[in-house]
Amino acid sequence: MLSQEQEQYSGSDSYKFVDRMLNSRGSELLVVSPYIDDYYARALLRASRRRRVRIVTSPDALAHSSFLRSISLQRMKGHAKATAYFALLSTIVLYLKFYYIAVPIVLLALASFTLMLRSRRSTAMQLKVIKDKFVHEKLYISNGTAITGSANLTYRGMHKNIEHVEMIRDAREVSALKRHFEELWHRE
Repeated sequence: MLSQEQEQYSGSDSYKFVDRMLNSRGSELLVVSPYIDDYYARALLRASRRRRVRIVTSPDALAHSSFLRSISLQRMKGHAKATAYFALLSTIVLYLKFYYIAVPIVLLALASFTLMLRSRRSTAMQLKVIKDKFVHEKLYISNGTAITGSANLTYRGMHKNIEHVEMIRDAREVSALKRHFEELWHRE
């Protein structure tokens, strides 16, 4: 028997529950799914503009989502660009320090501010790919609610397939699922 803190749904409208979670406000969204298509990769990117998004997935998710692959590559390129930009400005500061005092301070402040903005933007969405075992579970956590079930984070899985999902609102169960997510996240 389900408690009032649990609700189950079986059918082809799983997306209603998961999409509501993706579009809600909150401090963090935690996702575990073996498959993520471009449709939901874009939804996760939109969600990351409002809050921190952490995703645990399998290498297959990158194979099935060119958008997710490009996001992970952009993150790496972004860090390289920010580091090169900072190094260039630091070199200019060192060169100009003999001629002007105020210019180097302003340039250093600008470089620090740019680096800070770049790092804040790049940490809003983080991706962990577990390579030694296939991640098959589906788990979505945000705002004191967890959703588990059979639905992959794909348009077909959420909108077309007959899937089963369970919404959990019991604080102890959600806390246990968060601990499980953290174990996956910190797995080597």
